[in-house]
Amino acid sequence: EGEAGPAAPRAPLRTGLAALAAGESAPGVTVGSARDRGKVVFVFPGQGAQWAGMAAELMRSSREFRDEVLACADALQPHLEWSVRDALLGGADAPGLDRSDVVQCTTFTVVAGLAALWRSVGVEPDAVVGHSQGEIAAAYVSGALTLADAARVVALRSTALLALADTGGMVTVSGSEDTVTELIRPWEGRLWISAVNGPSSTVVGGDVDALDELLARCEADGLWARRVPVDYASHCPHMDVLEEELTRKLASVTPRTPRLDFRSTVEGVGQEPFRVDGGYWFRNLRHRVAFGPAVRALADSGFGTFIEISPHPVLTGTVEQTLEAAGAEDAVVVGSLRRDDGGWARFGASLGLAHVHGIDVDWHAVFEGRPARHVDLPTYAFRRQRYWIEPRADGANAIGHAFLRTATELADGDGHLFTGKLSRSARPWLADHRVRGVVLVSGTALLDMVARAGEELGCGTVDELTLEVPLPVPEDDDVEIQVVVGAVDEALRRRARLFSRVGDGEWTRHATGFVSAVTPGAGAAPVSGVWPPRGATELDVAGLYDGLREHGYEYGPAFRNVRAAWRLGDALFAEVGLPAELRAEAGRGAPHPALLDASLHPLAAVGLLREDEDGMLLPFSWTGYSAAGSSATAWTGRSAAPGGAETVRVRLTPAGNDTVEVVVTDDADSSVVASGVLALRATAVDRLGAVRSVRNLYGVVWEPLPPAVPEAVRWAVLDDAARAAELGADPYPDLATLREAVADGAPVPGLVLASPAAA
Repeated sequence: EGEAGPAAPRAPLRTGLAALAAGESAPGVTVGSARDRGKVVFVFPGQGAQWAGMAAELMRSSREFRDEVLACADALQPHLEWSVRDALLGGADAPGLDRSDVVQCTTFTVVAGLAALWRSVGVEPDAVVGHSQGEIAAAYVSGALTLADAARVVALRSTALLALADTGGMVTVSGSEDTVTELIRPWEGRLWISAVNGPSSTVVGGDVDALDELLARCEADGLWARRVPVDYASHCPHMDVLEEELTRKLASVTPRTPRLDFRSTVEGVGQEPFRVDGGYWFRNLRHRVAFGPAVRALADSGFGTFIEISPHPVLTGTVEQTLEAAGAEDAVVVGSLRRDDGGWARFGASLGLAHVHGIDVDWHAVFEGRPARHVDLPTYAFRRQRYWIEPRADGANAIGHAFLRTATELADGDGHLFTGKLSRSARPWLADHRVRGVVLVSGTALLDMVARAGEELGCGTVDELTLEVPLPVPEDDDVEIQVVVGAVDEALRRRARLFSRVGDGEWTRHATGFVSAVTPGAGAAPVSGVWPPRGATELDVAGLYDGLREHGYEYGPAFRNVRAAWRLGDALFAEVGLPAELRAEAGRGAPHPALLDASLHPLAAVGLLREDEDGMLLPFSWTGYSAAGSSATAWTGRSAAPGGAETVRVRLTPAGNDTVEVVVTDDADSSVVASGVLALRATAVDRLGAVRSVRNLYGVVWEPLPPAVPEAVRWAVLDDAARAAELGADPYPDLATLREAVADGAPVPGLVLASPAAA
């Protein structure tokens, strides 16, 4: 509030803070969603934003604004017979804002100052665009014109317009370009479209009497229209009389290569390199303003933040309409000042609006020289909600996973450690996954743990995961699990590793890979059309699991989930469902590991689950794996949510040697539940040996003292005469007394019994 100084009133701030806490709206409270909005555009208006005193408050409160305004005023002054400074600050002999030269010169000065102010607080444009005479300021800010040349164009061109006073006018009509083109057809040769501002905002220029007739027609038709407060008609043939004069006066203007992307709004000028010489500035005055198309082209090029650099917003509405029509829903439009509200408080509110919508603002620069400092956020009471990470009685826990219990941020960097346990007693279905008689944690369960750890850090996609060593599960012991997720690297990924150990044994690394926040491309999609696909041949799955057992894959009831399968060319299709006893663990998001593992079993039909001389073919690596929804609402060991993934449809497509693309969809085949690419590799049978519990060979053993003191040993007891008598020892009050006695010739005791206090 106020000028952000020591006298700023606190009451409005407190009122706004209370409204924010209550979720209510209030003056001075700005709410937004901070996210990447794309590149930044500075938008410079033509006429209509001016108002008396528009620079006065910021001239007093902002050094950056004041310095730029004074520099522009000094650059303009050699070309004028009146004082720009007086016009801005309300001097006694200053001309009014009813003259074209005063309006255009003062507006140029103020918007240049506002551009400098925005840049001084860290908001830098990637592109500039201007409407009509606003292009001159845009060219100056972009570096396409020096200040001296920009001032020459503004001053000489606006002064030349004085000769055309009362020769024409302009009207804004609420209609599209096509609509207004048809509307003004009866006045052909007297009215022209001067500017296309947006999808439903078009400006008409021409003869005064024809404009009067147009306004009457619009009123009769119920079409909104308003006269623009100018007494000439720019951007139409009325300007042709100035061509010779302006070409001569502006011949010395020397264009430069702009530092920023400078977008022209002059009709007929493309975005290829063009020269903003004297001839261009006449065309800028004479030709139609294609402002709306320029804004749309910027949106299509990835620009999503539009800041109107003006003393009053006159273009924000049309910019918003254009962006909406272009489908740029995430774009944001911000103003600078408002009519009769041109101080630091108003500019600060615009900064706040930009900030809450994700635009970076240098707040150190904002408060430089002002009595401001950083303060710690207040602490918050623990009320009606516990924040401790505690295991649940049913085996699930605070981070919502059946195996992983805790998440800890590592002290030496942006890494995190996830810990947990698994056992046959807690999850009996683990014992239903055996290879050559050895109970192994399924590769899909390892994948699920890594994916869940990544999800906790906002990295729900497993870019790649290599399963290095099988993880056996002992019959009676718990298996400790650690998933270590590293810091974000240059590729915006985090390295992930999964370890296990039993008892006091050594840690073994089972999987390593990378997780990221990048969602894989749109290659994984549901199967469109009828199910099963037309032309597919149904496979006999009745003997599927007997055949797998012959090859060493021994699946119990929890994993015998293939209900039907088909083949179409090289692709396999299947329906897979969880058994009743596991449905309580199905959730809304990632599929249960037993369900995902069973989705791979039809591969046996094409020889991708087999045993050969190199060993058992087992899952080796996943790439691009992602699951729908958050793993926090996926299978957790808790009761199933309605609509859990109990039955799914699967598509398996060969993607190379022993590699397959896996797509799992819901039972309506309307959305993808999980997808990724799996590579299989032979694993030697001797690497599948059962786990043996390893206990530490060292331990703490308490050895009791002998029941009686050997007669040959002389004892001394400190600070406990009763204990000394019991042991038949020499009593002493403390160690110092014992030392003195020995020094005087007393026998040296073989053992001394002393409490810490006595010693």
